[in-house]
Amino acid sequence: MIKHLKKKISTLRRKKKFKQFYGNYINEGDLCFDIGANIGNRTEIFLNLKARVVSVEPVKKTYLILKEKFGNEKNSTLLQLGIGSEAGQKDIYISTISEVCTFSELFIEKYKGQKEFNIQWNSLEPTKISTLDQLIEDYGIPVFCKIDVEGYELEVLKGLSQPLPLLSFEYNAKLKDLALECMNTLSKFDSLSYNFSPYESMKFSFKTWKNETDFNEFIKALPDEIKTGDIYVKYP
Repeated sequence: MIKHLKKKISTLRRKKKFKQFYGNYINEGDLCFDIGANIGNRTEIFLNLKARVVSVEPVKKTYLILKEKFGNEKNSTLLQLGIGSEAGQKDIYISTISEVCTFSELFIEKYKGQKEFNIQWNSLEPTKISTLDQLIEDYGIPVFCKIDVEGYELEVLKGLSQPLPLLSFEYNAKLKDLALECMNTLSKFDSLSYNFSPYESMKFSFKTWKNETDFNEFIKALPDEIKTGDIYVKYP
């Protein structure tokens, strides 16, 4: 009972921390994209902020969980899709841990064989692919777009032809070069600024946002001990 209560309190504190952080950028009625929604941890926060949320999840099993949790929410739109550089179809690698299902063979190469998690990718699931541009055409420009797609972030960003007010994409130390490539792809847009939040700390590393050059050097110098986090990109 005590263990269960502690876990519940920890979960409530976590949700409060997330809501306070995102509440600085998301207001009632704003549109948000949750790309790689999984079971909807971020979707729940955005809906609690009374935003309109388009949640995109390619894996059937986790999409059905989203549908059960948020299918009746008036501000929630759920799409069983992958997001990439162009529309089509692609197989996603299904993992024993739902959070790391991925379209990226590079991600699997870097993270397979970790004894502490015993992650395996045992099967493939055919998935429809769309693009961020198509989502914007269908639903509008989001105030915030969260991208968490396990090593497929670059392909997602390649399908975006205009800057967004605020977006985030996942950083993985084992895929540092990929993060730099993502920044390079976004460099086609002028006047972007960058910040970093280590894994779910919901705290920025910098009080003032950095330009591309300075932030590029920061990412290059990040020690491997910072295993993961989120890169935030703001326009203008």
